[in-house]
Amino acid sequence: MMPKFKVGDRVKCIAEHDGNEAIVGQKGTIRYVEDFGIISVEFDNDVHGHTLQAPYHCEQGHGWNIDAYKLKLIPKPEHDLKIIIYSQGNKTFAKVIVGKRTVETECAVCSPEDTFSILTGAQIVLARLAHEHNAKPVLSKAALDKALKNFEIIE
Repeated sequence: MMPKFKVGDRVKCIAEHDGNEAIVGQKGTIRYVEDFGIISVEFDNDVHGHTLQAPYHCEQGHGWNIDAYKLKLIPKPEHDLKIIIYSQGNKTFAKVIVGKRTVETECAVCSPEDTFSILTGAQIVLARLAHEHNAKPVLSKAALDKALKNFEIIE
């Protein structure tokens, strides 16, 4: 599911557009949103772009118009960030919600030869999210103790 972007949103480009590979992996700020899915982004770095069209000027070389599906929303720190994990059949999903918007969804599918476990699926989708964002998953001792309350740990 693709989020609806707004002017001022921070985004990361995940694919080239109109032959510009310099935008891949770059972060920027949305300056304009077209009705037909083109987003005008001012990137933090020079991406061999342009200044965008008036009145959305940006520094020379930092602007580029991109299809919305080639952008990922960067969550604002002050937003309420949640990751909801749920299952449907043999699939486990992790839905990342910022404020009231779903910004990302990951899925792990259990092999027909394996026994389904939402815990295993949750580990997989969380690891994928962490890898994609160069993040290290962190679980507090209190949360771990609570999660393992009914488990017997043997060595």
